[in-house]
Amino acid sequence: MEISPAATPPVCKIISYSKLRYEHNKKEKEARKKQKGGHLKEIRIRPAIGQHDLEVKLNHIREFLLEHDKVRVAIMFKGRENTHRELGQVLAEKVKANLSDIGELEGRPTFFGTRLFLNFVPKKDVLKTTVKKPKEAPDPKEVPASKEIPASKDIPTPKDIPAEKKIPSPKEMPTKES
Repeated sequence: MEISPAATPPVCKIISYSKLRYEHNKKEKEARKKQKGGHLKEIRIRPAIGQHDLEVKLNHIREFLLEHDKVRVAIMFKGRENTHRELGQVLAEKVKANLSDIGELEGRPTFFGTRLFLNFVPKKDVLKTTVKKPKEAPDPKEVPASKEIPASKDIPTPKDIPAEKKIPSPKEMPTKES
């Protein structure tokens, strides 16, 4: 195997081909582990969706785009909605306008059967600026005493409840026979 062919004289090394192939496959496998595949997520909505429901779906789409995933929005038409496909086009424009800051439309919206599909990919400049940090739970030993919940005087303790109001144990419960 040639190590540096440009040197005078060229530098070579004798190596086992099976070992070379093993090391090459190992490097490829490591590279694949570090690679983030572009997963495709699908969100389905109907043309008669409520405003709040649409906002919830858009928030889910934003989360997916921030996680570097592609998103397919499927607008589904049923029954008489098929005759009013322009409502789906209006909804598609709304979705596109709301996501224009974080994702871009890949291709054109396409009809396939009774569904209208829009494919979004995350914008590259937005992905560079938003780096997610993993959330760490605070160590319970390090939580200051001031954040502990104080015992309230309004909440009765078992000692405060009179004996006649206490719930009887299963042994003390009356049976059907008695």
